[in-house]
Amino acid sequence: MEKDKRIANNVSNAISGCQDTIKPLLSQVNTYIEEEDRKDPKARNEDELVQKCAPLISQAGDALQKCNSDIRGLDGTGELRMRAQGEDALPEERRAAKYLSELTGETTRSVEEAKQKLKSMPKAEKKMSGLWKVCTCKKNR
Repeated sequence: MEKDKRIANNVSNAISGCQDTIKPLLSQVNTYIEEEDRKDPKARNEDELVQKCAPLISQAGDALQKCNSDIRGLDGTGELRMRAQGEDALPEERRAAKYLSELTGETTRSVEEAKQKLKSMPKAEKKMSGLWKVCTCKKNR
């Protein structure tokens, strides 16, 4: 029981750390896109937008990959994940599941918001379409 609590707390800490890392990165990406979107279409520099956003998206993806790796290292058998979904879950396991749900939800919202805004910038949209895969469940590596 103590071991399960410790594992759940470590998983929660990994998720929380990931969230602290990617939230400002994705927020900055959305800010850059919003700034470009507000410009007159003829004054937009979509190549520069991609150059500013690509490293941030990549960093967010790397943080998510590390978090996933950390969770798998801590809960390699998936026991915590399975228990966290059940009625007998420890409070620490429920917290880990809640953090993961929040991380997934916030990441998905940020990515979808950015993709939506990019629709008015086809060149940037095309160049960045593959980058988003690192921030979602889709594999691109």
